[in-house]
Amino acid sequence: MQRFVTGYETLCRVQVLHRYFLNFGATPFDLASPTPAQQKTLALVRGDYDISKFWRIVPDAATQLAMRNGWMVFKNLPDGFRVGVMTAAHQPVVPLADDLTLVFAIYQADTYFPLYTDLDRTVLDGLAKQNRVFRWHNVPGSLRLNADETIRPADLETQPATTDLGSGRPIGFIEIQHRPADGNSLLDETGQVQDLAFEVILRNRSTQWEYRATNLGQFPLVHYGRIGVASDSTPLPNPTPATTTDRGTQFVSIIY
Repeated sequence: MQRFVTGYETLCRVQVLHRYFLNFGATPFDLASPTPAQQKTLALVRGDYDISKFWRIVPDAATQLAMRNGWMVFKNLPDGFRVGVMTAAHQPVVPLADDLTLVFAIYQADTYFPLYTDLDRTVLDGLAKQNRVFRWHNVPGSLRLNADETIRPADLETQPATTDLGSGRPIGFIEIQHRPADGNSLLDETGQVQDLAFEVILRNRSTQWEYRATNLGQFPLVHYGRIGVASDSTPLPNPTPATTTDRGTQFVSIIY
């Protein structure tokens, strides 16, 4: 069990893993059998990872109140966030309500986020509207919060008018539910915390790469490492989100 301070244990945590920042060149961060050299490189990349580069996540007003009343604490982490709860014998000192819902608002911290994240046109158009957001929540039997390593059109909804945030417009929400009657419990069968680790993976966008107006083909954008595209046998540097544009029908990245 991981602890915050004496008396607190992890109720749940959420990891947000973005391939644009975590993959190294063409090597995925979750490669099944990396070589020792790949392991070392991927560990260095992971050590520099911080989701604050693209997202800011905060509990909404109702969740902040529920956490105070339930002797819980929220902590941002480089790869997500954690919720701790005051325990005695590994059980919450304040029993969890059977309909407990913890909601965390997501704010976009990087204007380039839609360029290096693989989002389809329907999602981009939806999130451009003032009252449209996405929402992910936990489901029984799974620790993954999103499907297909993206934000799907099915994840979009109209933002509730009652949402009280007071800090700008969120683009989405992560919702963690405690529903023992539905088999969706944050506690084990004995009522003890179990340090549930939920996960979100975001796929990096592949774009059309151009070099001196020549179409080189489609390749993924990565923050670290090289993709290994060559022109006239000369290796080329990767383009960046700053040199990537949305032309309406496709995303194009310029090299030089």
